[in-house]
Order: sequence, then structure tokens, then C-alpha cells
Amino acid sequence: MIALTDANQPPARRDWQRPGGFCWWYAEASDGDGNAIVLIWAFGLPFLPGHTAAIRRGNGALPTDKPALNVVVYRAGQPVFYVLRELREAFWDGAGRWQFGDTHIESVLADGKLALRVELNVPVAGEEAPLTGSLVLTGRVAQTAGLELGFGPSPHLWTPQVGPSFASAALQCGDFRWRLAGRGYHDRNASPVPLHELGIATWLWARAALPDRDRIVYALWPAERAPPQLNGLDVFADGRAVAVHDLALVADGAATTRYGMPDWRSLAIAHAGAPWLTVQLGRCVDDGPFYRRFLPKAASPEGAIEAASAEIIVPDRIDLPQHRPFVRMRVSGPDARASAWLPLFEGARDNRLQRLWRRWLGRPDAARA
Repeated sequence: MIALTDANQPPARRDWQRPGGFCWWYAEASDGDGNAIVLIWAFGLPFLPGHTAAIRRGNGALPTDKPALNVVVYRAGQPVFYVLRELREAFWDGAGRWQFGDTHIESVLADGKLALRVELNVPVAGEEAPLTGSLVLTGRVAQTAGLELGFGPSPHLWTPQVGPSFASAALQCGDFRWRLAGRGYHDRNASPVPLHELGIATWLWARAALPDRDRIVYALWPAERAPPQLNGLDVFADGRAVAVHDLALVADGAATTRYGMPDWRSLAIAHAGAPWLTVQLGRCVDDGPFYRRFLPKAASPEGAIEAASAEIIVPDRIDLPQHRPFVRMRVSGPDARASAWLPLFEGARDNRLQRLWRRWLGRPDAARA
């Protein structure tokens, strides 16, 4: 279902550049007070409206024909800014330089360290000026070469890029201003096989930032009513990585959301019978029909948790026809059929009504430039 690969090597295009394949890079900066930024730059992102449906029909696009950029900002546990933009094209040099629209990204590996720098410039519906700003993340490269995550062979290659890292971000868009300095996290996912064909019924991922390590766990349900398979990874401050097997999960408060997604109040994960990680999921900050995101409270016997995040995905629910019109309201771009309601979901929450009226009145904005 998921295999681990070497962070020192970039993903080879031949390993994912097929119709239905994907490659996405993920960076996060967060603190313990619910403040965070999530950045995803991707080729063939499965969550784009219409993309996975085309794959199911047998006429999916090449990943490089479907580039996308996603930026989400949280303040005190509340989502306050959101952009998911499809792009006509994007550049990647095959190593550590990208350009997605006017956003420039560079990742430099040297002497066992990784430095990621992102210079954002993203149009926003109904806003006269684009979202601009920067994200910087630095840490030791995760030494994952030769490790087995424990799910067996898989075309889906997951790669944590760094161990405990420092990250800072500063953004602005019109009257919106936001800054953060905190813990960073950075990984990538690549596969020639669509997400919904990997044999994963439900995907649960959680990450907790301890003082000396990043603790990451995957719980993957392989089929309906089948018990989950659990495996974890500790990545230490010096980059050393240790795969953690023999994990057991007790999920409390099982329920189903209004969209039909699984929900739990808390997750208690034990290693060889001893407590390993406890996650109080709390309020969902991105509650959708196939994807849910949390900024939870977590605890571990190895030390205090400085920041945490978690997500739940049900791949078979991605891009279903009954959900697609609502998902399309949150996605912009030159090749997307942009919804008239886009300003309600894209950009800052504080001025979304003003931007909606601006768009409806036909006034110029950065997204149409």
C-alpha cells in the first residue's frame, strides 16, 4: 500500500509519470497553539475535480499536464486562508527547483542538511493583489535509505524529507497579514498508480513533533471491515530514522460525518503493548467528502509534543459526481471551470463576502490577470 524511499534521491519521473500517476510535495509549519501553514505543490494531485473521474473512465491526464498549488493557513485552530489552484503548466528541473505559476520553490541538500525556500505569488479570486510571501524550512535530511515501512512492496513511494526542522513563514494578501515561526515538516508522495487503486480503503496519517524527533504513524485499512495495518517512523534530529512496527490502535468515539467520512474522538497507539502516541483529534479544520484534516493535541511518553497534525482520506470517495460541484467551488485556475462562488472559499475568510461581490460585479482582480 505504501513503501518508504530515500530522501537523498529525487523521485524519478519514470516512477510516476503515467496517466493516473501523481507526485506531490508537502511542507508544513506549525506550533502548539493551532497556528499553521500547509503548502502542497503537485503533479496529478488526485483531489482536483474531474481528474480522478477521468482516470476511472480510462482517459486520465499525465501528471505533468495537471500541476496544482495548494496553500492553507490556520490561526488558533481555525482556517483563515485557502487557495487550491490548477495551473496550465509548471516547471520542475528533476531535482530541487520548481516554478508553479509565479511561485518559485527551491530545495537544497548539502552536508546532510536540507533547506527549503518558497516564494509565493498566487492570484486570489476577487482580490486586487495576489497572495505573496515566503516559507523557509531547514533540517537534517531523513536517512530512510534501506528502511522498510512494513506495508510490503508498493508502487506508492512515501518519503519524509527531514527530521525535526525549524520553519518560518510570512504572508500577505490585501489586508490579510500572517506570520509564524515554529516546527517544520516536509515529505513527498509519488506513484504511477492512482490513489484509489492502491488497495487502501481508509488512510489515517498522524505526525507529532517531539523535542528530539518527528513521530509519524500510518494506519491503513485495506478493505471494508478489515482491521487496519499500522506502522510508524521516528526521525531524529540528526536525521537518523527508525521504523516502528508492532503497533496497535484503539480508536475511541467512532462515528460517521454528515458527508459519510469516518470520525473518531481520539486515537491511542501502543508499541509492543506500551503507550507510544495518543492523539485527541478535536475539531476538524478541513471537513470534506473524501478528505479530513486536524490540528490535534497529542501526547507521548518520550516527551512533550510541540505540534501535531493528522488527516483521514477515503480514496474511493474522491471525485464522486455528487460531490464534484461543491469541490469545484474551492478550486481555481485557467483550465478549471471556476465556480461563481469561488471567492467564498478561496482567499481570506474575513473579506470573502466583499470579494464575492467584487467578482460578481465584474471588477478586475488578480485571479483574472
